[in-house]
Amino acid sequence: MVTETLTSSTSKTVATKTAQINNQPFAIVPGETILSFVRRYKGKDAVPTLSTASPAKHHV
Repeated sequence: MVTETLTSSTSKTVATKTAQINNQPFAIVPGETILSFVRRYKGKDAVPTLSTASPAKHHV
């Protein structure tokens, strides 16, 4: 779930978007991918990718 919060100050209104990981809100950086978002908050190894996964065994 992504939510948007508007914060008003004396000169401008700033929109902050957040997403939740395990029901905890975290700020989203504009243009950020889901993978980089999760890695930023949960660490580099939080989401395995094909390049980081152990080699698959080929069955013939």
